[in-house]
Amino acid sequence: MVIFGGSAGSFTLTEMTAEKFYEAGMNVMAVAYRDVEGAPSTLSGIPVELIANAVYWCKENVAEKIGIWGISLGGQLALFLGSLYNDLISCVVAINPMHFLQQGMSSFKKMEFEDCSCFTFEGKDLFYCSVQEWTVCFLLN
Repeated sequence: MVIFGGSAGSFTLTEMTAEKFYEAGMNVMAVAYRDVEGAPSTLSGIPVELIANAVYWCKENVAEKIGIWGISLGGQLALFLGSLYNDLISCVVAINPMHFLQQGMSSFKKMEFEDCSCFTFEGKDLFYCSVQEWTVCFLLN
């Protein structure tokens, strides 16, 4: 299983979760999709291919069937990956994802937004809701 965290950005939590899966007897790989070498430092324009490459590697080197697990923003990412790579990914676990993909953010702590998606696929933004649309979504729910 390939696992990844949410927007809080603590890879330590992802590693701790991976350790629990490993202790339960599962092959698991924890992957960071930002704030690491070769990945964006912000929550904007993150290529979904970063995770897909890890899944490809696992399929070639570890097991025929690969599942993915993501929480919060990582849950949104897991759902998108499952739909974009449905021939590659056998199982998707999305813990507490939002029901829409959010706008990119240059600063999570300061809530500064960019005119793009958090995630890209093949170099193009995935469809996202702007912060104004978020407000409407939350008020209607």
